[in-house]
Amino acid sequence: MRTRICWAIGLVCGTALSACSCPAALPATANTITCAPTDPASCVQPFLTRTRRKMIGRWHGTVQPPGEPSREVDIIFDADGRYESRGPSRKSPALVWGKDGTSAYHRWELQGVAIDGSVSGAIQLAADEPMMSIAELRNIRMGDSGIVLSFDIVLGAGNRFHVELRRVTGLPDAPQQKLQTAAPGPAR
Repeated sequence: MRTRICWAIGLVCGTALSACSCPAALPATANTITCAPTDPASCVQPFLTRTRRKMIGRWHGTVQPPGEPSREVDIIFDADGRYESRGPSRKSPALVWGKDGTSAYHRWELQGVAIDGSVSGAIQLAADEPMMSIAELRNIRMGDSGIVLSFDIVLGAGNRFHVELRRVTGLPDAPQQKLQTAAPGPAR
């Protein structure tokens, strides 16, 4: 299994296998690896940084909650690790179990890369401040152009919903807009 993980790291980094090595402590059953800059497998960190930078901006698309019809949403991922979201109404928030708008508790981060090249992370879903839950971000995938983004949000057993988004503004390194001043999206 270590060889397979090292191969995936080399593939993600665009380098030869010899450029990366797995830490000796890596469990043989691991399928996700999180690297700090001092780890021997630190070549994953630049990939996470590039993916994070490409996620920054305003996105519009759909969320598919379990057992419900899909709904239109707007989400802004900020460079400082915060996010802002809007669903079609107060009774249908963008991220299903959270609260729309801005909040000090609305945070997101990327944490690892799976063997298949998908990225994982965490997102805080704030209901009524300071009440919040930390959910997993899984299967984060972005097209090479940075225009399409998809991921799953998992909160507890069986509470998984899928998000499909298209970029509205904020190509990497461009100034960001807040939802209140952005082009109209779904009815509020």
